[in-house]
Amino acid sequence: MKNMLKYKIAALIGIILMGCGSFMTCLSTSAGVVMAGNVLLVISMVITIYAFNVWQP
Repeated sequence: MKNMLKYKIAALIGIILMGCGSFMTCLSTSAGVVMAGNVLLVISMVITIYAFNVWQP
């Protein structure tokens, strides 16, 4: 059970990062912040896909 907890937390962190990245990308007017938001989105997708592949609710 403790082993699954780290994947649940990783899934939650990935979802939170996805929200932050999309918020930054959509509302920014600066190209650098838009790129940082896009990078956050890609990282969050990788984390979320990995976590949900191991832990399937």
